[in-house]
Amino acid sequence: MRENDLAFWQKMARRYAVIMGRSAPLYSEICGRIRPRLTREMNVLEPACGTGQLSVPLSPHVRLWEATDFSPNMIAEAKRQAPSSRLHFSVGGMR
Repeated sequence: MRENDLAFWQKMARRYAVIMGRSAPLYSEICGRIRPRLTREMNVLEPACGTGQLSVPLSPHVRLWEATDFSPNMIAEAKRQAPSSRLHFSVGGMR
Protein backbone atom coordinates (compact mmCIF):
# COMPACT_ATOMS: atom_id res chain seq x y z
CA MET A 1 0.00 0.00 0.00
CA ARG A 2 1.32 3.38 -0.90
CA GLU A 3 0.70 6.29 1.45
CA ASN A 4 -0.90 8.40 -1.28
CA ASP A 5 -3.37 5.55 -2.02
CA LEU A 6 -4.39 5.42 1.62
CA ALA A 7 -4.71 9.21 1.82
CA PHE A 8 -7.01 9.19 -1.23
CA TRP A 9 -9.34 6.52 0.18
CA GLN A 10 -9.35 8.11 3.62
CA LYS A 11 -10.62 11.36 2.05
CA MET A 12 -13.01 9.55 -0.28
CA ALA A 13 -14.70 7.33 2.32
CA ARG A 14 -17.59 9.59 3.25
CA ARG A 15 -18.42 10.37 -0.39
CA TYR A 16 -17.88 6.77 -1.52
CA ALA A 17 -21.05 5.47 0.14
CA VAL A 18 -23.09 8.20 -1.54
CA ILE A 19 -21.52 7.55 -4.92
CA MET A 20 -22.03 3.80 -4.60
CA GLY A 21 -25.62 4.41 -3.50
CA ARG A 22 -26.29 5.65 -7.01
CA SER A 23 -25.29 2.17 -8.17
CA ALA A 24 -27.82 0.43 -5.90
CA PRO A 25 -29.54 -1.41 -8.78
CA LEU A 26 -26.19 -2.79 -9.92
CA TYR A 27 -25.26 -3.94 -6.40
CA SER A 28 -28.71 -5.48 -6.01
CA GLU A 29 -28.14 -7.46 -9.20
CA ILE A 30 -24.68 -8.58 -8.05
CA CYS A 31 -26.07 -9.67 -4.68
CA GLY A 32 -28.88 -11.53 -6.44
CA ARG A 33 -26.33 -13.54 -8.39
CA ILE A 34 -24.10 -14.27 -5.39
CA ARG A 35 -26.83 -15.06 -2.85
CA PRO A 36 -27.86 -18.49 -4.27
CA ARG A 37 -24.27 -19.69 -3.89
CA LEU A 38 -24.04 -18.86 -0.18
CA THR A 39 -24.81 -21.28 2.63
CA ARG A 40 -25.06 -21.00 6.41
CA GLU A 41 -21.94 -23.17 6.68
CA MET A 42 -19.71 -20.68 4.87
CA ASN A 43 -17.13 -18.30 6.28
CA VAL A 44 -16.37 -15.46 3.87
CA LEU A 45 -13.39 -13.13 3.69
CA GLU A 46 -14.04 -10.02 1.61
CA PRO A 47 -10.96 -7.90 0.88
CA ALA A 48 -11.44 -4.29 -0.23
CA CYS A 49 -15.01 -4.13 1.10
CA GLY A 50 -15.23 -0.37 0.84
CA THR A 51 -18.31 0.79 2.71
CA GLY A 52 -20.02 -2.61 2.69
CA GLN A 53 -22.21 -2.62 -0.42
CA LEU A 54 -21.88 -6.41 -0.67
CA SER A 55 -21.05 -7.22 2.94
CA VAL A 56 -24.18 -5.86 4.54
CA PRO A 57 -26.83 -7.51 2.34
CA LEU A 58 -25.02 -10.84 1.93
CA SER A 59 -23.65 -11.48 5.43
CA PRO A 60 -26.95 -12.71 6.93
CA HIS A 61 -26.77 -15.73 4.60
CA VAL A 62 -23.46 -17.18 5.89
CA ARG A 63 -21.95 -18.28 9.19
CA LEU A 64 -19.40 -15.46 9.31
CA TRP A 65 -18.49 -12.62 6.97
CA GLU A 66 -15.17 -10.86 7.62
CA ALA A 67 -14.96 -7.68 5.55
CA THR A 68 -11.64 -5.83 5.36
CA ASP A 69 -10.39 -2.63 3.83
CA PHE A 70 -7.07 -0.85 4.18
CA SER A 71 -8.78 2.49 4.83
CA PRO A 72 -9.91 3.00 8.45
CA ASN A 73 -12.38 5.63 7.24
CA MET A 74 -13.98 3.16 4.82
CA ILE A 75 -14.40 0.69 7.67
CA ALA A 76 -15.89 3.43 9.88
CA GLU A 77 -18.45 4.23 7.18
CA ALA A 78 -19.25 0.53 6.71
CA LYS A 79 -19.85 0.08 10.43
CA ARG A 80 -22.54 2.78 10.34
CA GLN A 81 -24.84 0.38 8.50
CA ALA A 82 -27.15 -2.14 10.11
CA PRO A 83 -25.16 -4.44 12.38
CA SER A 84 -25.23 -8.19 12.05
CA SER A 85 -23.74 -10.72 14.42
CA ARG A 86 -22.43 -12.53 11.35
CA LEU A 87 -20.62 -9.47 9.95
CA HIS A 88 -17.31 -8.13 11.19
CA PHE A 89 -15.40 -5.23 9.68
CA SER A 90 -11.68 -4.77 10.19
CA VAL A 91 -8.85 -2.67 8.82
CA GLY A 92 -6.37 -4.72 6.83
CA GLY A 93 -4.63 -4.86 3.51
CA MET A 94 -3.64 -7.49 0.97
CA ARG A 95 -0.13 -8.08 -0.26
